[in-house]
Amino acid sequence: MVKKKVLILLPVFDLGGAEKQGLYAAKELKDHGKYEPVIWAFNKSSGNLIPLIDAEGIPHKNLNIEFSDLNSTKSRFFSYLRVIRLLRKERFYGMLPFTYHANLLTIFCFRFAGIKKALWFQIAMEYHIGFGRFEKIGLMFKPVYASNSYTAGTYIKTRHGLKADEKVHFIPNPLEVKQEIKSIIEWRKELGFSDKDFVFGMVANFYQEKDHLTLLKSVKTLKEKGANFKLILVGDNTREDNYILSLKSFILDNELYDIVKFAGVVNDIPGLLKSLDCALLTSTTEGSPNALIEYVAYGIPVIVSNIGPNIEIVGKEYPYIFKATDTGLLTEKMEEMISKSGELSSLLKTNQDRVLSTFNQEENLKAFLEILDN
Repeated sequence: MVKKKVLILLPVFDLGGAEKQGLYAAKELKDHGKYEPVIWAFNKSSGNLIPLIDAEGIPHKNLNIEFSDLNSTKSRFFSYLRVIRLLRKERFYGMLPFTYHANLLTIFCFRFAGIKKALWFQIAMEYHIGFGRFEKIGLMFKPVYASNSYTAGTYIKTRHGLKADEKVHFIPNPLEVKQEIKSIIEWRKELGFSDKDFVFGMVANFYQEKDHLTLLKSVKTLKEKGANFKLILVGDNTREDNYILSLKSFILDNELYDIVKFAGVVNDIPGLLKSLDCALLTSTTEGSPNALIEYVAYGIPVIVSNIGPNIEIVGKEYPYIFKATDTGLLTEKMEEMISKSGELSSLLKTNQDRVLSTFNQEENLKAFLEILDN
């Protein structure tokens, strides 16, 4: 049987959430046997994803397109022309893009490249991105639509003016449950916390929409109230951008350095999560948050902002939801969690079972195959 080639198009070869989802999709399609996955990215960036791609024996290509190359109509057009030529040589059957720029390139180019199946895959809420001419033109070529949350599906139906009966496929994020590498005792010792400390944690890239500042303001208030707790922030905090610098300044200015600790990039997420008493996600916008899916899958009590994708995961009746950016409500939920986290076991188990049955590699593959096979 001749395998059909499918292109997974990523923004960069980093270890971000979208990039890891793309790698999972490629691995699943390869193991399935009917399709031959190939991974391309606009540019290399850190290149941290490449060794993982090589380990799976999946071909990959760096398109050497900087995102600054897409700022003008002329430079974007010539970048797309170059990609169309590359696509035509490869004779792909399908294109599966991850993130906005990959979506936009896909819907504009796939018809010119003779590609049969092309997806617009909505995995973020892009309110800040204008509706430009390339997107308007691409809509005329009628891509297939999918999203990784129902909230994101509603968003793209509205943005692209889809009719009520036009389908947006649901493709769940492919959670892979792993065993912890280090024990709770080992993790707490490494972080400098005792077994008596109540430890909050947030696993999130340091971007504005994650709203770490609201969390830090609540931490400041709780400290002033005399609460006994610690906070661990997980993610790459080495970039010297304004957002990270503002967070570090807030911690220093308000003398929170005895409570807040940056853990950097962590490879043993299961072990770290199990060392927490409560995990947080304070985002103002999400597509379908991998961090929250992991929190719930590993049975960790959570406090989350009241945005649609978060509520889809924990349920409307979950008691520890706060209004996004509301420091006062978040402080109340954190204070309550310190005293009552042990009372959530049955609710956590219900959410855990639902997440594990929905967000897994099998369901992820099934959703992609429904699009590619039909």
